Amino acid sequence: MRFIGLLPPALLSIIDLFVITAAGFTAVKPMGYLVLALLWASGILLVKKKWTGCLFGMIAGVIMIWLGVQTDADLIQEWPAGVFNLLFYMLAGYVVNMHYSSKNI
Repeated sequence: MRFIGLLPPALLSIIDLFVITAAGFTAVKPMGYLVLALLWASGILLVKKKWTGCLFGMIAGVIMIWLGVQTDADLIQEWPAGVFNLLFYMLAGYVVNMHYSSKNI
């Protein structure tokens, strides 16, 4: 249960690796690498029991929603994954905050 915060960045890294292998390095938008970096930072902070790590994941989710509604010609739409990330990291931040802040008092 402790490493659940690393699940979204790990899955997105695997998908990006397949896309990069199949279509080349330029197939992934530069904003995609920013989202991936934000998700890894968020996952690492959540594993270290810092509830503020959820903010990076929520920012990544908002960026993915923005990218998904901005373009229509993409093969894979980003907005459903963005909504999932936004909700996932909101819940993860709440759980980490409630579970670990009460133990520190």
